[in-house]
Amino acid sequence: ELPQLNVLQILVKAENGVSSNEEISSTTYTATTTLGALLTPLRRRKINGKCLIIPAGKDPDKGTRWQINEKLVSIDDLRALLVSMRID
Repeated sequence: ELPQLNVLQILVKAENGVSSNEEISSTTYTATTTLGALLTPLRRRKINGKCLIIPAGKDPDKGTRWQINEKLVSIDDLRALLVSMRID
């Protein structure tokens, strides 16, 4: 199982599809210092010139907030894909 799929699952389950570095780190049991190894491939992966996840601002206590790029895929469609892959 790819840990990036778990990150996508966290984002589709999060309120408004937005989650912070701290929330992702605690849910995946990944140290915040190594969290970039999970997020960078998702942030850099481009489909039709658009990134899969995009920054949604900063929380002074919890770090960068991330969200699914809904210009690329809807949260509902991504959720359905992850469920079909048994990533739930």
